[in-house]
Amino acid sequence: MPMDQAKLNKCIDEVVRMRSILHPKDWQDESQLMMTRWFDYRFMSPLDATLFFGRHYIAGLRNHMRKHFDAERAGEITGIKDGLPAARAAWFTGLWRARARTDAIFVPYDLLIDFSFSFSSRRKRFWNMLPQQLHASEKNADAWWALFHERVEDELPVRMKRVGETPHYRIENDLDLPPQRHFRNLLLSEMRHENRMLAEQIADRVLVKRHLNLGQAL
Repeated sequence: MPMDQAKLNKCIDEVVRMRSILHPKDWQDESQLMMTRWFDYRFMSPLDATLFFGRHYIAGLRNHMRKHFDAERAGEITGIKDGLPAARAAWFTGLWRARARTDAIFVPYDLLIDFSFSFSSRRKRFWNMLPQQLHASEKNADAWWALFHERVEDELPVRMKRVGETPHYRIENDLDLPPQRHFRNLLLSEMRHENRMLAEQIADRVLVKRHLNLGQAL
């Protein structure tokens, strides 16, 4: 079977699966979220992105348990079930919504998850957060967002230097798709504000990472 047809069949299967295990209100905004989620996830399907978010959640939860509760048992804890459910399930809906809320604010999944567990430990929460509890609540919104913005300002510039490792952003694979255009425009904006010499930036973006052609970089 040609690869394009295989990808199409997988996409159709995932759409059918998504509609069978989620309420329409939970997937109706996915086309918009594709353009706001972190660059490395934009070519994932919503189901794959949700499972990827779940793996980061488990890693964050175990790290939190290891630091603050029980280091010996931390590796046994998951907080969520594995894989996709056969029918609608509250745990997966919560995971999906948490992933979608994270996509809406354009940050890497692990950045938000690690911050959320760190924030909860500062406020001495003695229970483990479920995915749907990772974001700000009405009671802690002001403090949560203030500290979160500080974390983003500290970490995002470093993350941006590592972004785009997926082959979809290499110039030889460029199809001028909206996520590719957005990525390229943001790179050019970043280059104008970097402290590195232009020759060093060109060597990095054009020759090493192949995110831009020479004409774009100049």
